[in-house]
Amino acid sequence: MPLIGTRAGASARGFSHMSSTILPGFNNNSVLAVAHDGSPYIAAYKFNDVTGYGTKYSNPASLPAGNGNSIRFFPDGATVALGQSATRGFDAYPWNSSTGFGTRYTSPGSITDYIYNIAINPAGTVIAGASLSSPGVYAYPWSSGFGTKYANPSTLPVTAGGVGYGVDFNPAGTVLMVVTSTSPYIYAYAWSSGFGSKYADPATVPTYGSDGKVKFHPSGNSFLLSAIIGSVYAWSSGFGSKYTNPGTFPTSTSGGTWNSAGTIVTFAGNNNLHAYAWDNSTGFGTKYTSPASFPFITTKQVAWNPTGTAISVGATTSPYVYTYAWYNGFQSRYSDPATPPGGTANEVAFI
Repeated sequence: MPLIGTRAGASARGFSHMSSTILPGFNNNSVLAVAHDGSPYIAAYKFNDVTGYGTKYSNPASLPAGNGNSIRFFPDGATVALGQSATRGFDAYPWNSSTGFGTRYTSPGSITDYIYNIAINPAGTVIAGASLSSPGVYAYPWSSGFGTKYANPSTLPVTAGGVGYGVDFNPAGTVLMVVTSTSPYIYAYAWSSGFGSKYADPATVPTYGSDGKVKFHPSGNSFLLSAIIGSVYAWSSGFGSKYTNPGTFPTSTSGGTWNSAGTIVTFAGNNNLHAYAWDNSTGFGTKYTSPASFPFITTKQVAWNPTGTAISVGATTSPYVYTYAWYNGFQSRYSDPATPPGGTANEVAFI
């Protein structure tokens, strides 16, 4: 368990053999969900930031149709949604943290495409997804089920052969951003009950968008982009300047996010986790020491638990999900789940 005096790498398998003094702010319960390759394609675990992984929830009665690429809980915690490599694209289930998955909602019939990444608007009334092929992005109203697909944006984020990789709403729900393989690689649209005008492209175009993901800062005043080389841009009713990357920065990034306070920005890349102090006024601050016990594997997406006391990342190597305590920096890795996901964990999400 996370204890006073432990540091990153102090115990590669957890903390339970050390002292019984619990760090301040710890002993919080949450749920960790995983979208992964291989049946059952979706997994969820009880999680406590002292004891680590708890019981794995039973699989849903009706499984997703293919490999899970992306996973999100709705803001009210009552629904969990999946983007998948199958021609129905989206799946969604009622969620209860006591009982787990409910009966699968009927998937939208207007899609025959793979969905690589999904986003839920802050009100929980819209679900969007980045797709394998044109139009590159899909969006649906949500009210205890999928509604009629919104019309495509007038300027699509992909051209012929292009791929949509990442999507995110800003915290106000008034902007939907899409990362694609088509230059300028990052597209932003006004959002109000459907796609509005496309914002002008950033002055500094990102370095390619392959498998890129996007995540707004909790304030909405900046966003990060993880695509080949990670980056952060200011945002204020349009694209602002690109922040200067720190001197010590991964040369390849596969995922990224902020803690809930917006004071730490974290990237997965170069087979490890990289965390930096963050301020929207000054940009990147001091780099935290990366975990010493991190296996040499390819990382995927990363997520913080709601209290900012644990951070998890998907990976290509068993046990496929790696989670660390956080207390002013990376602490030891929690013991692996008793029943790991069935394959590469493409994305993780806490609630």
